Amino acid sequence: MIIDELGFVPFDRAGDEKLTTALLDRLSHHAHILTPKGSSYPAPWAQGGLGVDRKRAPNRPRCAITVPLRRFTTATIRKDHGQHEDIATLICATVGRLPHPARTARVSEEHGATPLLRLPMKRTMIAGGVFAAVLVILALALALALARDRSHRAPEQDVDSATATSPAIIPPTAEATEAHQGFLYGRITTIGGAVYSGRLRWGGEEEAFWGDYFNGLKAENPWVAHVPPEQLMERRPLKIFGVEVAQRERQIDLDRPFMARFGDIARIEAEGRDLRVTLKSGTLFHLNRFAADDFADGVRVWDGRSGGVDLNERRIRILEHLPTDRLGAVPGRLHGTVRTRQSDFTGFVQWDREKCVGTDELDGHTADGELSLRFDTIRSIARKSRDSSLVTLLDGREIVLSGNREVGHGNRGIYVDDQRYGRVLVSWDAFERLDFSPGGSGPAYDDFPPGRPLAGNVTTRAGRRLAGRLIYDLDESETTETLDAPSQGVDYTIPFGLIASIVLPGREERGVQRARVTLHSGEELRLESHGDLGERNAGMLIFVDGGEPPVYVPWTDVQQVELDRPAAMYPPLGGRDTTSPPKS
Repeated sequence: MIIDELGFVPFDRAGDEKLTTALLDRLSHHAHILTPKGSSYPAPWAQGGLGVDRKRAPNRPRCAITVPLRRFTTATIRKDHGQHEDIATLICATVGRLPHPARTARVSEEHGATPLLRLPMKRTMIAGGVFAAVLVILALALALALARDRSHRAPEQDVDSATATSPAIIPPTAEATEAHQGFLYGRITTIGGAVYSGRLRWGGEEEAFWGDYFNGLKAENPWVAHVPPEQLMERRPLKIFGVEVAQRERQIDLDRPFMARFGDIARIEAEGRDLRVTLKSGTLFHLNRFAADDFADGVRVWDGRSGGVDLNERRIRILEHLPTDRLGAVPGRLHGTVRTRQSDFTGFVQWDREKCVGTDELDGHTADGELSLRFDTIRSIARKSRDSSLVTLLDGREIVLSGNREVGHGNRGIYVDDQRYGRVLVSWDAFERLDFSPGGSGPAYDDFPPGRPLAGNVTTRAGRRLAGRLIYDLDESETTETLDAPSQGVDYTIPFGLIASIVLPGREERGVQRARVTLHSGEELRLESHGDLGERNAGMLIFVDGGEPPVYVPWTDVQQVELDRPAAMYPPLGGRDTTSPPKS
């Protein structure tokens, strides 16, 4: 498989095994081969963050062959264990300024990677390396040319299970439009002018449904201009060895992440450093293109004429969302009930924040070695210990999996799209059990109505009441944007359109402070004073009766926020009563 800016090109279409073997023979001549062990490690920021869907690192053990071609040029071959053990099937030629090979190997080892090849840097080897580089480049050019003739097709995932069919799998005989309505669908125009239309999946194997979230970082904050600069300063203690020696003054953090469900987005357009995201409401957000995590991962589109095409961020010019058309065979979406000590949550599920369809696999170790189980063969997953899970298959067999991050305390959490709250993230510490059940593919694109401006009133601790259009945390301004806060190991991501009121704890309250968040359904949640309910909240803007300038209220002065009920919302207002409410 060749990896370049065009995406993934299978060798059975772009070349043959003899070519692969010849390339490997040239590159591995006189090399010392070391076998790596252990899983890959995600970057520190990938371990989570309240309310922000971080990117995932692969779970399978990986290794890298780094072959010096000249001082600042390398060719890198990666092998994904467990896929094709007979030959290395992933080849990536990278040309650019890189550190000295010795330092490269040392840095790789410091970050958990084990160099597969170490080559002495002699003049003869440098000359031979240059020759090898020419061979690699010529082979890549030939393979890519053939790949273009084959329309850059990427294989569709196999949706036929060799075992019993899971309740979470969409039957292929169902009404196609309704059964597949939850899958992302759209039209992509590339920089070169090519147009692809069809089902979409971000990162190739990540976000796939209208209820999933697109994440990025806002490039600007237009609401800051309405606040006097001196009111955006904060004083923080300066401590040495735990002893406060002074106070320092600085501006509060005004950088804000962007989060929007794909069903709320109409269009994404890239130009230079700017990534413009237009919501269905017409609101335009400018994101920092090089901090937009999901966009950086690229997108796979299953085009009716070209098949599966992987597009990286440099090739995408415009992405337009469209209602999902009839699709061919597609994997079923995972749905079930996640049980915790405090409550149960039912809805569409993403295991370890990522795995969301029946053809995805659960990886772990048993007494007999490594084992991967497709989710469409699993009936339930229960936490057995801090580092292991008990998996019950559809045929009744029980298997204990351990030795892998996703079946133990390294699990990054389980997303559940519970219609009462929008979305929750259940941490491994809170998780007890997941039981799968049928659920279809989820809401359609047209089920997400355009957002409306937030409106309501704010009551200050001094008793002043201000009504009008609201800007929450100098950031959220529409009903489709979300309130993010935790409670007992569960992070809630609640669209503001579902919230009736927020009552903050009194300053005199001791212990774990909790805010009372009442939904339009009548349910009351007791959420901890963190995230959007914490001290880092930048305060409220109130455009009283639509007038200018707005009134600014610091968060420390806010006692209560009441929000108007929107005319339409997804999830539908009132929610459902299929699960037990959380206990305070």
